[in-house]
Amino acid sequence: MSKSMFKVKFSVRLLCQIALLVALEIVFNRFLSIRTPIVKIGFSFVPIVVCACVYGPIWATITYVVADLLGTVIEGNVPLPGLTLSLAIMGFMFGLFLYNLDKDKFGALSTWVHIVVPVLFNQLVLSLLANTYWLWQAGYAGGTYWTAVVSRLVQTAILTAVQIVLIPVLLRIVRILRRQRLVG
Repeated sequence: MSKSMFKVKFSVRLLCQIALLVALEIVFNRFLSIRTPIVKIGFSFVPIVVCACVYGPIWATITYVVADLLGTVIEGNVPLPGLTLSLAIMGFMFGLFLYNLDKDKFGALSTWVHIVVPVLFNQLVLSLLANTYWLWQAGYAGGTYWTAVVSRLVQTAILTAVQIVLIPVLLRIVRILRRQRLVG
C-alpha cells in the first residue's frame, strides 16, 4: 500500500472526471440494471472500478457515496444510511486493492489476488449480508433475514463472476486511457 493513493492532487480536471464517473454510476445503477425489490443486477461497479484504479480509495469512496445519494434523490426516494455506508466501504476496498493495478503485469498471481479479494469481500460480506440486512430492516424484503439472504444468492453469484471477468478488461482500458493522458 502506498501513501500516494491517499494524496491524489485535487484539480478541476479531477473534479470533472469524478463528476462524469458519478453520472455514469447513476445511469448504470438506476436506469440500465435489472431490478426487483430485493435483487439488482447491473454494471454500476464499472465507473467505481475505473475511479479506484486511477484515483484510489478516497475518491472511489466519495464517488460511490455521491452517486448513491444523488441517484436516490433523483428517483424520489430517501437514502438508506446503511446502504450508503456499504457502498462507501465497497469503493474504499476497490480503491485499496485496485489503485494503479493497471500498471502491473497482467496475469501475475498478485494481480488476481488484488482483483478477487475486494470482489469477494464486497459481494459476500457487504452486498449479500450487509445490504440484505439494510433492505430487510427497511421492509423491502419480506420474511426472515435469512430468507432474504437466500433470495439474493443468485444475484451475488452472478455479480461476483461478472466483476472477476470484467475488472481485468477495465484495467486494460484504464491503461489505454492513461497512455492517451485522458485520466490520471
